[in-house]
Amino acid sequence: MSPRAGALARIALTSLLPLTPLTARADDGKALGTFLLQIGETRVGSVRATELAERPGAPNLVVSSAEITPALGAIVDGFAAGKALRSSVRLSTGAVAKKAEGARLASVKLPAMGAGGALDLELGFLAPSITTQPVLSLARASARSPSGGRITGFRVALDGLPAGSASKLDAITIVHRPDGAVTTSAIGFEVTAGGAPPFSKWLEKPTARGMHVEYVGADGSALLKIQLDRCAPSSVTPMGASATTRVSVRCAAVRPG
Repeated sequence: MSPRAGALARIALTSLLPLTPLTARADDGKALGTFLLQIGETRVGSVRATELAERPGAPNLVVSSAEITPALGAIVDGFAAGKALRSSVRLSTGAVAKKAEGARLASVKLPAMGAGGALDLELGFLAPSITTQPVLSLARASARSPSGGRITGFRVALDGLPAGSASKLDAITIVHRPDGAVTTSAIGFEVTAGGAPPFSKWLEKPTARGMHVEYVGADGSALLKIQLDRCAPSSVTPMGASATTRVSVRCAAVRPG
């Protein structure tokens, strides 16, 4: 669906923004189990894999991980930079391996924060076929998964606005458009009620701003970072009982943070 235009002052901005991307829903598929993920020659880390029914343009293989290894971080950075990833994807246990040759990375989903759910990173692949075979190599059977950090919090910064008080953040799905642009669907976050006035004023005069998002570990260090460019507000909504205000923005482009 096309984004809805807001007030007339926002039409020029929102008309340039992307359509909602066709993305995977890992909860709609067949769980395959937990595996060591290898992309090409790189061991990425331990993941849960889900196979989805095929839909035109949508991922049919989704892998998710709560542990952000250096290889996973590099994949997110490369995808946000617009680099296409097409390679063999291998999912192995000590006994069997599932392999997708020529799989293309179609989406990267960063976790929702503050909502109480799993803080997993998801990669969605378009895999032409997935085969299963026994693991015959002793080295492959005993391969260890790389270690990484777990996401425990987040930080949001918006140019000239106090977004640091955000208590919740929607999941952010990054996709590549056919023209090569890197983009997302609408992004929502919640700020304390006292922090709402600057966002309400921004909605009245919706100048484009940059937005920076960091997903941090227990020690406060950033595990994943993205930069969103030319962001404009689509709604600012008081949430009543929760004493927070929900802000929804649309951004024209994404790049590594």
